[in-house]
Amino acid sequence: MKQALHIFKKDVRCLRYEIVIVLFFVAAFTVSAIRFSLSEGYIDLLTGFLLPLGLPLVAWYLIVRVIHAEALPGDRQFWITRPYRWQSLLGAKALFVLAFLNLPIVIADSVILNANGFSLLKELPGLITEQVLITAALFLPMVALAAVTTGLVQVLLAVLIFAAIAITRSLLVFRAPLSRPVDWVGATVAVVGIASVAAAVVLWQYSRRRTVPARVIAGGGFVAVCALSAIVPFSFSFWIQSLVSNRVDASAIQISVDARDPWFAHRVSLLDDHVVVQAPIRVRGIPAGMVLRPDALIVTLEAPDGTVKLFDSGPWSPEEGLGPSHWPRILLGGRFFEKIKDQPVRLYGSAFATLFGNQRQTPIPYDAKRLAVAGAGLCDASRTETLTRVTCRYPFRIAPDAVTIFFGQTGEDTGQLLSYSPFPAQLGSSPVNLLNDFVRKAIPGPPVVVTAEPLAHLRRDFEIKNLRLSEAH
Repeated sequence: MKQALHIFKKDVRCLRYEIVIVLFFVAAFTVSAIRFSLSEGYIDLLTGFLLPLGLPLVAWYLIVRVIHAEALPGDRQFWITRPYRWQSLLGAKALFVLAFLNLPIVIADSVILNANGFSLLKELPGLITEQVLITAALFLPMVALAAVTTGLVQVLLAVLIFAAIAITRSLLVFRAPLSRPVDWVGATVAVVGIASVAAAVVLWQYSRRRTVPARVIAGGGFVAVCALSAIVPFSFSFWIQSLVSNRVDASAIQISVDARDPWFAHRVSLLDDHVVVQAPIRVRGIPAGMVLRPDALIVTLEAPDGTVKLFDSGPWSPEEGLGPSHWPRILLGGRFFEKIKDQPVRLYGSAFATLFGNQRQTPIPYDAKRLAVAGAGLCDASRTETLTRVTCRYPFRIAPDAVTIFFGQTGEDTGQLLSYSPFPAQLGSSPVNLLNDFVRKAIPGPPVVVTAEPLAHLRRDFEIKNLRLSEAH
């Protein structure tokens, strides 16, 4: 411990200017985040781009500098002649990161939360979880990269290569165009995988200082994690979600697709010739007082010649819920539609939805400040002669509940992104997430925030043989 403290003090003396720069960025980000949250989401270039991008960059630079102070690759470094134990050296570097990166961010988040009216004691689980995520996804990988390199040029080259691999993964792997509430499963796989690879590289390099095997582990592990996280199917993520959070029995709910119902196909002009097929969905058995919200509709069409096409329509609809019937849109390529038009095709797939219940209605008086609303965070309302606005603030993550705001007799589904993640925090640029909605008129009574909890996640499979699609005229 004494030797680790000696190395730590030496690093502080040598990197004092870099430490000051990092602390300046943290302070600037704190002020910017408070201004963003208290101004109901006003974003400028500094708040929305420069500081959220600059803070990780200066943090990574400080990590590289402190690790390279005792570079591990090679055998001609002066520090090797010192009687350093590798455990003390690694401990000193870990203490440096905790003291000048994790601790300032914790303080900054605490100040931001307090300015927005949140209790630090109540939000402690989220604060701890956020630091675990930041360390695992941002700091530890950079420590590993610095441990197998000797200079900033090598670090930059490695970052560019890893970025190219990540971009290639996103281009080659089929994904829905919009984020989904169960994306936390794939994100967890990626974070755990990257952190595991980085930890293995760091321990190997500090204990053995064999750079070539460490670089092989780092590169191969990163590629493997990218591939593994890319092939996590939506059905698997949804199955995991149902295991961790189903709270009621939804077996009585039926979702079906019938060939006897009318199917509508309309040609549309986009970048290429496409046909929109509207498939009839029938939903039965929704319990009274509950709402079924769509998550995804994944459909496979098999042509008479055996050609198979997979289509992911994403959510069935942006509407609040599903009634007895609905017609989601499936986008087909024009050539494929001409191939199967008026031909018997086999259609099979799965509908995924979430049942919401335990609705709560909370009026938001105009004179109330940061009123606690279960499932929506801290909310307040304001109005002028031409505008009525409701702003809700939620700590550390996207709110898991569905939120509808009623302005007078009109209910406005906020359409906010949902996350069913069981963790109290997610990676984000600010510890406070905003949910805004407004109408361009003054209303006499207070707006009402209605929230509903996700109670069950259900999947229903279907199959239709000899379905014939014809273009509507």
